[in-house]
Amino acid sequence: MVRDNQYTNPVASLSNRKNKVNIWDVPAKLGRNENAVDVYLFHESISREHCMFEMINGRFTVKDLGSTVGTFVNGTRLEPNIPYYINDGDKIVIGKVKLEFS
Repeated sequence: MVRDNQYTNPVASLSNRKNKVNIWDVPAKLGRNENAVDVYLFHESISREHCMFEMINGRFTVKDLGSTVGTFVNGTRLEPNIPYYINDGDKIVIGKVKLEFS
């Protein structure tokens, strides 16, 4: 899925029972177009450029990039192009893929 580097730790991870996706640096765009994103995650419900993870004022945020199926944090659908603060343990649904942020 993404590059794995044994000498540095990821800045964040998204995981469920089947997948673990590391975010190595922010800003990081997530989607299924491996040529246009920083974090590649393939699922038919994920848009080519689905969402963006960033740091604002020292806190992590996620922003939906106008995806078709949407991005949800703890059950709330995000308005496109507006960053939302996220915390350790938040449940994030990207398309139809359910993940936990840490």
